[in-house]
Amino acid sequence: MVLHEEEVMRALLLCAWAACAGCDPKPIPPTPPSPERPEQSSSDCRTACENMRVLRCRVGEPTPEGAPCEEVCLNSQQAGIPQLQWDVENLSNAAECE
Repeated sequence: MVLHEEEVMRALLLCAWAACAGCDPKPIPPTPPSPERPEQSSSDCRTACENMRVLRCRVGEPTPEGAPCEEVCLNSQQAGIPQLQWDVENLSNAAECE
């Protein structure tokens, strides 16, 4: 008996499905906050945004949809994704926009 490539693929898919059918999915645990960056508070974002507005930096302005800087900052901190989190300490102490 000669098996064709399509039949082999079907058999492999059936085996994979059968192997996984009895498995209970395990939830992925949430990623803990980055240890090198402490959790930020609304006052931290407020200070950062106020400084950005004083310097007339674009980041201190509301988004095109109208969300204020403070809301965007807090959302970035609460997302739990280090790459998205604002460096509020640098924004609060910045002397220029760039």
